[in-house]
Amino acid sequence: MNRMSAAVIAATLMTTLPAFGQQTVDELEKEISRIRKELVQVQNERSTTKDQMKTDREEFDTYRQSVLTKMRTLRAETDSISSLQGSFKQKKASLEGAVLGYRSQQRQYDLLQEQFREKLLLATSSVEMRAKRLTPTAKEKPMAAASLLRSELSSKSVDNVEAVARLFQIARDMDGAGSTIQIVQGTSPVADIRGTAFRLRLGTLAEVVVSQKGDKAAIWTGVNEAGVDQWKVISDPAVAQEILTAVTIREGKAIPRMVKLPFANAVVYKEGSIQ
Repeated sequence: MNRMSAAVIAATLMTTLPAFGQQTVDELEKEISRIRKELVQVQNERSTTKDQMKTDREEFDTYRQSVLTKMRTLRAETDSISSLQGSFKQKKASLEGAVLGYRSQQRQYDLLQEQFREKLLLATSSVEMRAKRLTPTAKEKPMAAASLLRSELSSKSVDNVEAVARLFQIARDMDGAGSTIQIVQGTSPVADIRGTAFRLRLGTLAEVVVSQKGDKAAIWTGVNEAGVDQWKVISDPAVAQEILTAVTIREGKAIPRMVKLPFANAVVYKEGSIQ
């Protein structure tokens, strides 16, 4: 029995001594037994409380340890995020530098493309001017193609790569026209030769027109300052018949033979002018 229990018993005895003579031994034993039970109950409650406090302390320690662990994990994650943010900032700065470099290169590329486009425009205009010197039937296709290309280059509706390919194709067509003989049947381009007529083109140097009857013909002599085709009318039926014979031979409608064509007045080219 500890000091507290002894003190409780002593206090109880002091309060009960005056009436001790009046009480029986049984009653005293009952009182002592009751006090003992109360003391045992108090002791049990203290033990229970002590155990509960120990349990609470252990749970608190476990909780505290868990909180500390979570805090350490959170700090580690925070440090990792800070490190990632630093890395991201470096990558962002590097990417921004790369983007600025790319934009600078793109501006230079666009400038070069624009300069090249201007050169293509000049080249197309030059090809178009050369095409004007060709005979009427030889220049129709290249002039139309060059005019369309020049328009699209001016409006930037065609890229430079396609424009170069088309310009080379126009030049090839012009070169090809110089080595071919062409016969066209249709409306006469000469006012003095009415109705349907035949047009005979020899390369890109000479072209003649003859009526279907072979009674009148005309030879192309170039273009004037306005770019209009000029024709010299030949009223000699014999010459016209020779031209019509050449047409029929070329078409395979007559036996081949030598014919004399009036190309003594063929167009003569001089640098910077057309005669």
